[in-house]
Amino acid sequence: MGTLLIPNSVLIVKDAKNLANAKKLVDFILSTEVESKLARGRSAQIPLRSSVQVPPGVLRLDQVKAIDVDWEAVGRSLETQNSYLHERFQGGDAESGAKSQVALWLIAIPAILAVVFTLYRRKPAANR
Repeated sequence: MGTLLIPNSVLIVKDAKNLANAKKLVDFILSTEVESKLARGRSAQIPLRSSVQVPPGVLRLDQVKAIDVDWEAVGRSLETQNSYLHERFQGGDAESGAKSQVALWLIAIPAILAVVFTLYRRKPAANR
């Protein structure tokens, strides 16, 4: 079957008000220094660069058999899921609205994983 790898992501929002600093932040996050710190951190992130030194117990990307995920299909499915979750947990006042945001995240992560595994199971075994 393999392992579900969910890559860390960073982006610059369209029409960002401070584009120069946004680019600096992205460059910093993508730097070897940060990748090394993430590999040595409690979450033991798998580095993308083979040049990054990893502590014992942290795998390299080429040591992991990853599930082949159609992320575009997952994204299309999330549009539907997001609408459902928003309707289900949207609060009427500020306090319940904040609680609904936490609830959305608590439910969104398992929902994303469920979608990924559902899409994976639909692939013929020969294509996995």
